[in-house]
Amino acid sequence: MCNTSVFFTDNEKDKIKLAKRIEKKLLDETNNEIMVLVLTLSDIKDIINDVPKEFGENNAKYKYDVLFLIDPLKPKDIMSQIKIIEGEDKIYEGKKALYVKRLVKKLTGSYIVKALNISQNITVRNLKITKELYKLMLERNVEK
Repeated sequence: MCNTSVFFTDNEKDKIKLAKRIEKKLLDETNNEIMVLVLTLSDIKDIINDVPKEFGENNAKYKYDVLFLIDPLKPKDIMSQIKIIEGEDKIYEGKKALYVKRLVKKLTGSYIVKALNISQNITVRNLKITKELYKLMLERNVEK
């Protein structure tokens, strides 16, 4: 599995329509079906603003990830399917994403990793990268 982030501008306002157009082009060019998640600056801002309090404050002990869900999957749809290990894992339901905290020393034993097998409609970025993506999108938006 490969996760890549790409920045671009487009006049298409319908994110699902745009994602389908990109997926078709990728299929035509690579002969591989690749799911695409289109997020606007507003989407990323909402996700950053929805980060739970104290999430990301103890990087030595925990790994903090943001699970981005590809339409039509919604956070409430998957919360009940994700099993956690009490005292080691914690998952928070946001409006547009899920926020996952896992003990660094027990990453490989975490059940949350298995959550990615629940649906192909999930892509993950750690919190630091998510904040960097937002920062880059802000910078690009200012240049317009």
